[in-house]
Amino acid sequence: MQWPQPAVAWLTGQWRARGVWYWLMQPVSWLYSRIVALNRWLYDRQFRQRDQLSVPVIVVGNLYIGGTGKTPVAIALATALTTEGFKPGLISRGYGSSRKPTPITGQGATLDWQTFGDEPALIAKRTGIPVSVHANRFLAGCQLLKRFPEVNVIISDDGLQHQRLARDIELLVEDDRGVGNGATLPGGPLREHRRARDSVDAILRRASNTDTTVSGQAVPNSTVPMFGFDVTLAFFYCPASGQKLSSTEMIEELKATNANNASNPKNARTAAIAGIGVPDRFFQALKKLGIRLDQTVALSDHAPMTAALLASIDAKTILITEKDAVKFPVDLDPRIWVASADVHWSDDRILDWLTKTMRDKGGMR
Repeated sequence: MQWPQPAVAWLTGQWRARGVWYWLMQPVSWLYSRIVALNRWLYDRQFRQRDQLSVPVIVVGNLYIGGTGKTPVAIALATALTTEGFKPGLISRGYGSSRKPTPITGQGATLDWQTFGDEPALIAKRTGIPVSVHANRFLAGCQLLKRFPEVNVIISDDGLQHQRLARDIELLVEDDRGVGNGATLPGGPLREHRRARDSVDAILRRASNTDTTVSGQAVPNSTVPMFGFDVTLAFFYCPASGQKLSSTEMIEELKATNANNASNPKNARTAAIAGIGVPDRFFQALKKLGIRLDQTVALSDHAPMTAALLASIDAKTILITEKDAVKFPVDLDPRIWVASADVHWSDDRILDWLTKTMRDKGGMR
């Protein structure tokens, strides 16, 4: 289900301010958190058996719903593991994907987002690793290994709460919102109780203005190591023309457009569209580069970008995210430029920590 952006903004405001919704939903949140905690406890105590795949599994997930940077992190980890000689694959539920009785598996830049989900399709496009999508991650993993037997490590995208699948490493991705108001859904933004962050193997903290120095440090009152990262816009490309520009070159291109249309500024308008967890984060990143935005369009997370929407935008240049780009034949509109985001670690020893942890846990099966 995709909620309209105004409804998402209202709910987020209620969570942040601990408004009427927060207080009304406290009994429901309490019940929800207890059910999730009970499920985890039953698996931890082996009253329920986890399904074990034949290769190591790295779970990348979050507690705070949406927008923490989980997809860029999964891309960065897959790329780093590949560089180190591993053969990673990805499994995911595939939000918004076509529901099938059996897993859907594929590889490459042309995977259909409606079949695989927008985030798995993006990860496949950026990394080239094989992906498998199904609500049961174990079945997805089995199908992935059957079709791509060379895979020797699996990244489970957004699988922190999917307790049925055994995992070797749990990575929690969070940003400066931390645990929000501390409440679980629906009274707060958390998928499970905040105590769950004490049981993961590491916390990957997205840098903010107030927290940019985390590098392998333990979380306060915890022994969990924390590694900081940031997501930056590395370059822009125009699918219609094939042109690729660095961030600096893109800024100069837009400045030249503005200068050439000084007498008619409407011919130099720049718009930005984002259908991600926190659209404003994309808009602010563009502004931080020095790009003036005349119009911004915030879509709900996972919402498709349509031809009708593009037709309604009066702009010379339209900047969009990679996640939105996989959901529309962007080469049909020459105004579109796609911003490519990269993860930068504040401590590049994270990969050493990752491989060492897998070996210490006997994960390198």
